[in-house]
Amino acid sequence: MKKFLAFFLFLLLLTLTTGCQFVEKVNVRKEMVTYIDSMNKIIDQLAVEERSYKEDYVEEEENDEAFTYIEEQYIPAYEQAIKEIKAIPIETEEMQEIRTLIVQAYQLNIQAVKTDKEAYETGDKELTLKYDEIETKMEELYARHDDEMKRLGEEYGVEITFEEERG
Repeated sequence: MKKFLAFFLFLLLLTLTTGCQFVEKVNVRKEMVTYIDSMNKIIDQLAVEERSYKEDYVEEEENDEAFTYIEEQYIPAYEQAIKEIKAIPIETEEMQEIRTLIVQAYQLNIQAVKTDKEAYETGDKELTLKYDEIETKMEELYARHDDEMKRLGEEYGVEITFEEERG
């Protein structure tokens, strides 16, 4: 009887462990899909700002217009994106880590644009170097984010594809 009870408890524990792993897998999958859907909308909104910034202002001779655009539209768009990303319902640790990477990358993007603007306004070469460092860190975060998404996608059976390069 003791052997049967021990065997029964072992099977119960094994079932609970397997069930918990299944639930965790389902939760991560759901969160990945929600995150991807939400991020696609956010990225589409930011793409408009990126295009406008690059096409209309990067080579702009009228710096006042470019600086006004940066302060009034570009930076607020990224700040809003960060708020929206933080509002995506995520509970699993894996997805929280991924969300943190993209939030940090977007925060660095804001910092880079502000630093670039200040470098241009002041002619400070040190700020130009700082801008380059920020850009490098930002690209590293984007790469880590994408690598982690791909890894989780493979682990949890969610297909992850990236349509185009950032920046």
